[in-house]
Amino acid sequence: MDLKPNDFFIGLVEFITIMLPGAALAMIILLVEYGHPIKQVHPLYLYAFESSTSILFWFAFVLTSFGLGYFLSSIASGLDPRYDAIRAHIYPHDLDLEKRFKLNCRTAEERSRYLKAYEQSLFDDKEENCLKEIPVSKLSEVDKLFEGYKILYLKNIFRRIALFFFELEYTVKIERSHLEARKILNRQPEAVRNATHAYKWAGIILEAYYPAISDQATRTMAASKFFRSIVIVSLIFLVLQIFRQIPRDYWLMNAIILLLSFREYIVQRHKSVQKTYQSIVSLSHYKKKDGDSQLPVV
Repeated sequence: MDLKPNDFFIGLVEFITIMLPGAALAMIILLVEYGHPIKQVHPLYLYAFESSTSILFWFAFVLTSFGLGYFLSSIASGLDPRYDAIRAHIYPHDLDLEKRFKLNCRTAEERSRYLKAYEQSLFDDKEENCLKEIPVSKLSEVDKLFEGYKILYLKNIFRRIALFFFELEYTVKIERSHLEARKILNRQPEAVRNATHAYKWAGIILEAYYPAISDQATRTMAASKFFRSIVIVSLIFLVLQIFRQIPRDYWLMNAIILLLSFREYIVQRHKSVQKTYQSIVSLSHYKKKDGDSQLPVV
């Protein structure tokens, strides 16, 4: 039987996203079991070091880790529907900002603030003008207000905290890769458009026609899913500490791990999604060397 590199890669992804978080949760269960009053005579983990039971123990540990890992992955997937809401605040797209702008630009006082912020930016080299490639004379009144809104949005204290925590650049980048990918999907037959959304469709095309690029996005998404599960593991650990089921030592370190894992979940997922969209948009306009026809994604 031939072992293909891709077969090993799939196994590696499952090891990272399923086995490792499951093993971490299994260790926490053993820690709880260690402190249980009726188990102090012979704690379960001691079977790992006895020659007559070690093989059976580690075999059971691997199977338990695998099962717990899938259990964790299923629970942690509940964070995914909230990813877009979180992303809209951390990595806003133009549509996200436009929606907020319409909600916050209702009074004359608000419009005056935004217009003043925009006009001030014309005389301040430190300000980032997101529409600076457009001549000022061609900007409409709404464009100027929108530009002023983005400038004030950058100065928001919560944005500055996110800037530090997520290592964001001090700009609002207009990200249009999702919209462009959606336009490409809309050119497909109706059955394709109705079968899936833009991200899944783009992932299927990359996997079918561009496996090397698909692997890059999948590796990043695997890291995201790993940290997503670690968020749940850390949360379980903290809850057990709060209810004194395990010692409260190093609770602060555990809380830091939870926050950093949540950060990496968001960052790595965003990188994977953007890699998928940007790749499908770029490759949809790529010409084959042996002909003028575009590749099958269009």
